[in-house]
Amino acid sequence: VTAEYIAYTGDKSILSERVPYVKNVRIIGKDVYGEMESTQNSETLLVHCIKAIDSSAIGRDDLLLMGGGDWNDALNAVGTDSAGESVWLSEFYIAVLKEMSAFYDSREKTLFSERIKFLEKAVLSAYENGRFKRLVTANGEWLGDGKSDVLKIDAISEAWSALSGISDKNKVDTALTTAKKCLFDKKNELFLLLAPPFDDKKYYGYISLYPKGVRENGGQYTHGAIWFILALIECGRADEAYEIFKAINPVEKCKDETAVKKYMAEPYVLAADVYSGENIGRAGWTWYTGSASWCFKTMLEGFLGVSVKDGNIVIDPAPPKALSTYDVIYDDKKSKYIFHFAPSDKYSVVENGVDLGAVNAFPIKPDENREFFVKYEESRKILAIKNTI
Repeated sequence: VTAEYIAYTGDKSILSERVPYVKNVRIIGKDVYGEMESTQNSETLLVHCIKAIDSSAIGRDDLLLMGGGDWNDALNAVGTDSAGESVWLSEFYIAVLKEMSAFYDSREKTLFSERIKFLEKAVLSAYENGRFKRLVTANGEWLGDGKSDVLKIDAISEAWSALSGISDKNKVDTALTTAKKCLFDKKNELFLLLAPPFDDKKYYGYISLYPKGVRENGGQYTHGAIWFILALIECGRADEAYEIFKAINPVEKCKDETAVKKYMAEPYVLAADVYSGENIGRAGWTWYTGSASWCFKTMLEGFLGVSVKDGNIVIDPAPPKALSTYDVIYDDKKSKYIFHFAPSDKYSVVENGVDLGAVNAFPIKPDENREFFVKYEESRKILAIKNTI
């Protein structure tokens, strides 16, 4: 979040803001509920970030410890304080190290680089049967390897192999293909979080108490589905990503009375989850899901290729064929920038009839009103950032 904020605003001064610690709370490997009380002891946000990074521990398989659950907090009986490791958390940690490295001095940069290499080796060692495993329990049982009785594959460990920039692109690409084959239910327009779901034969956490196909237990957990879509885009597979995106789009699920009665939720907000077992296709909770912000990021930065970085609007259009021609308007009430995108055999940007060449970064300045016509190559790789004149 800190890295994203700085990338968007260019405001590095936030790293110098002092933030207090909470009182008498040690949140490691367990759930803590209650109102947090601040102490008089405070340090800069930069120091808090490095302490958060350093708080992670490595297990016997050289992966990060799972503790009381990672992103999937329903797997809260998988790990202990000293055993049980998460492939996904290790991938996510790699992404965090890469994003945060820019804000630290050479000593931390070197340390981060060494950790990235160490963890990437461990993640690649957890690749089997065309997929990245999900986790290993405290008693040494692997899940997500294609051989386990439950959770033979998990969407987020495959997605974050791409989003973390794991270097073996062949394995990453194969893992995404395997996950799409196993988790994309085209008939019912669902993208599942994992398969097959857990049962009550063995307790892995409260996920084992959920009915099959509900929430984290093998339903569509939209947060994970959006990550997977973004991963496909990152790997140049925008058409496949759009196929899944269209399938899970709530607007598509409310086109007629029959569809509405099946989905039973609003067409204008994302559902956190959609059932895949009994009542298949029915939406779960709406209005509160973090997948909404990730969906916006995926649409704008992923499909449309427009982002804001360090005070610039940066464009990198590589949309699916279904969205080949489109417009994007940036309007912050002080300045307005309009971009018209269309495919071509050569990349170019034109403003007021003047060809600006292969520029793809546009400084945001007060009281500007500009309009650009962008021709992009459909197979183009990302350009190095180059500002307008």
